[in-house]
Amino acid sequence: MKKFLRIATVLAGAAAALAVIFFGSGYLWSLRDRNAEPGLPETAVLTPDEAVAPGEDCRAAVEFELPVCRRLVRAEIEPPPGMVAAGPVEVTERWGWSRRTYRCQAVLRAVAPAGEREGGGRLELELSPPSGTGENPVLSVPVPSVRIEYPERIAESELALAGAVTSEQTRSISPWWWLTALVLIPAGWLVWRKFRSGAAAPPIPVWEAALNALAELRRELAGRRVSPEYGFARLTDLVRGYLEQRFKLPATTRTTPEFLADLDRGTGGFPAAERPALKRFMMAADLVKFARATPDPALLEQAIDSAEHLVRSTVVRPDEAEDPELNGGLK
Repeated sequence: MKKFLRIATVLAGAAAALAVIFFGSGYLWSLRDRNAEPGLPETAVLTPDEAVAPGEDCRAAVEFELPVCRRLVRAEIEPPPGMVAAGPVEVTERWGWSRRTYRCQAVLRAVAPAGEREGGGRLELELSPPSGTGENPVLSVPVPSVRIEYPERIAESELALAGAVTSEQTRSISPWWWLTALVLIPAGWLVWRKFRSGAAAPPIPVWEAALNALAELRRELAGRRVSPEYGFARLTDLVRGYLEQRFKLPATTRTTPEFLADLDRGTGGFPAAERPALKRFMMAADLVKFARATPDPALLEQAIDSAEHLVRSTVVRPDEAEDPELNGGLK
């Protein structure tokens, strides 16, 4: 899992770096064109452009480009005579490397009687200044008038009128937001996992785990929470498990004679000075287990002392300190 997280973090960082390079270079290149004219069309495009009935809608649209170092600040429409704006100007953006295309569209509704109308409206576009400071230039695009005609049949319903024009605008999500999300989402996920799991505690060496388990067994026996028979069986399991992890001896899967034979052959590097005491301990354990002998509490206490002495006398040597298998807890 940690390897996967590292790979995901590296990939997210690489993608973010590439995005910064791509869009950053485009922004720097666009500074060359910051003083260029935006190239507005001569008039807005009306759809439909022939005639509409009173109460019907048509759309006025304008499309133009700006370098990415500049932006559209505001777009408002003054409708042609006989029409009202049926809502705010909708603004959408398409991003390129160094330029972005704006499309401004307004819905116009015919509210006057049929007939031709003189004059037209206009679409006002407020842009950011070329140098980044100073007054915002306001440009105007003419909106042509449209002929209003009565339809052959008029529906029996009232004509809906538009509300007041507002400066609210609808914009698409820019690549900078996608870039921010690309960086923040993996980082937030990693922080959340770190907060949830907490700092991982270092592994407890096997001898420390064994001493902790022996101390807990001693407390259970003193508090009479376990019987002497169970306490002795638990003690032998702890010692066998410790020997198996510490010296790679098959202590939990061999009988006592098989285990002692391996011990005499020097398997696992168990200290020779501790072998006699360990043999006495293992044979005493078999006596309790197979002969159903009731262990004397005083002898059981001595057996725990012997087990603790065995563990302390076999703490890992400096030349074994790099063995990762010795750093795990006792099973």
